This record gives sequence, structure tokens and C-alpha cells, in this order.
Amino acid sequence: MISNFRVILTLALKNKTESKLVNWQEDNLTDSVYSEGERLPIAPDGFFTIEDKDDLLHFFLEADRSTMEGKRFLSKMQAYWQWWLEEGHKKKFNISYIQYPVIC
Repeated sequence: MISNFRVILTLALKNKTESKLVNWQEDNLTDSVYSEGERLPIAPDGFFTIEDKDDLLHFFLEADRSTMEGKRFLSKMQAYWQWWLEEGHKKKFNISYIQYPVIC
């Protein structure tokens, strides 16, 4: 699923003169955050960056193979929110903002 997404993204950007995929990473992405005394994992399936004109657009990819219950998915998104509030994305990746495409 992740490989398919990467291929589709690469093909979609192939003929774009102002946009290109400049980074793709699937390893060393894990982190954690504490919320209400509980340690919550941060483990995106991928991280990629698209250069669009003069901007760098950063994305954490989440792939759900229809195995995750809604409650678990909500917990995962709440962990990302807390991580963002604590600026985990800045500390770990040195980026100022993040976006989360989710594929199912």
C-alpha cells in the first residue's frame, strides 16, 4: 500500500515543472509523547517532502489497511496532535509544520 502510494505520487509529479518529490523516508520515524500520564507512540508509515515552487511541503503518511478500529485511530490522531503541540516535529525533523495524508 505504501509502495503503491509512492509510485502514484511520483507519477503524479513526474511532469510537474514546479513540483517535485525531494524526500521519502520510511525508517527512523518513531517518537513518543505523553498525554494524561500515558506514553503514546508516534510512528508514521512514511515521511515525505514535496518542493512546490519555493515552498517545502512536509507530510507524514498513515496507511490503514482496514484493520484499525475507530477508537484506536482517534487515539493515534490525538497523539499526533499532542506531539504537534509539544513541537515534536520541530525537535525530531526540524520542520515548522506537518500534514497527514491518510490512505485506507
